[in-house]
Amino acid sequence: MAIFELPHDSVVRGRLPKGCEYCWRGSKLVLFVTGLCNMKCPYCPLSEKRRGKDVVYANENLVYSVDDIIEEAYRMSAEGAGITGGEPTLVLDRTIGYINLLKEHFGEGFHVHMYTTTVDLHTIKELSEAGLDEIRFHPPPQTWGKIEKTPYYKALGRALNTSMDVGVEIPALPDKVDDMIHLAEKLDDLGVQFLNMNELEIVESNYKELSRLGYEFRDDESVAALGSDLAALTVIYSADVDMTLHFCSSRYKDAGQLRQRFLRIARNIAKDYELVTEEGTIMRGIIIAENSLQAEEIYRKITLDLRVPKRFVRIQDREILIAPWVLEDLKERIPGEKYIVEVYPTKEEFEVERIPLK
Repeated sequence: MAIFELPHDSVVRGRLPKGCEYCWRGSKLVLFVTGLCNMKCPYCPLSEKRRGKDVVYANENLVYSVDDIIEEAYRMSAEGAGITGGEPTLVLDRTIGYINLLKEHFGEGFHVHMYTTTVDLHTIKELSEAGLDEIRFHPPPQTWGKIEKTPYYKALGRALNTSMDVGVEIPALPDKVDDMIHLAEKLDDLGVQFLNMNELEIVESNYKELSRLGYEFRDDESVAALGSDLAALTVIYSADVDMTLHFCSSRYKDAGQLRQRFLRIARNIAKDYELVTEEGTIMRGIIIAENSLQAEEIYRKITLDLRVPKRFVRIQDREILIAPWVLEDLKERIPGEKYIVEVYPTKEEFEVERIPLK
């Protein structure tokens, strides 16, 4: 089976799983349905604001109602969703409700995949009947070298008897290469369609535990663990399988997946006075007046005296939002504090940089 090098150091042997295709296009809504989990994976990257907490997020945004989920899907022109956690089956009614919601609102062609550690056969049947398109099991590392003797093997077999695509997704652990190869070959014997191996990331929430286990950073500029990429590549080139083997790099998750999603959102929501960057952020000019009265005077000066089209300017209390290229040209003719501001296209508009104009 052919091996392809993908952008940002990712590699696939075979064809990408369908859920990954949407991810690569940036068109997958990430639906975090709960931070509750019955596992204690040492490599869990969840932040403290999510881990162990029964909260829901659509991409980076906290969800208060189902309307928030639909709104975020529209903001990014989503073609599919990835349901994750925590463990989504611990809030099974909620998870099934969200699958139904997305399918009813966007149609049966809206692709939904889900990550889970469940081995409950009835739950797997319920998820399939709800319309889940793709299920990704996450067996813990201690099972990889004997997967055929664990409940996961039966659960995978049960899932394969549904209409769902079935795969396994794990972190690529440098000290578990032999077990990962064994896992891949046994999954292939069963008929599982794919094995995804994610580059192990060392972040604030798992640093202490992973350090205790002997994992270390690959270099000073990355959160990737040393040897994780090599472990995954060894499996891809060595395992005797016909199934898809996919290595998803840490660099891709930042430079690829997140960037593509931000680009989709930014292009959808950017106003005429805003500029979408190649990284998917939004740039705008801001003029800060002393008070709202001066802001109105500055607005009139820009639109009447300087004849700037109104679509490139907006007044907001004591701030005037203005196209950055216009502000650069006219900065010496306009009073007030002036900045070029770069923000992420999230609801909170987290500020990346603020550059003062003299």
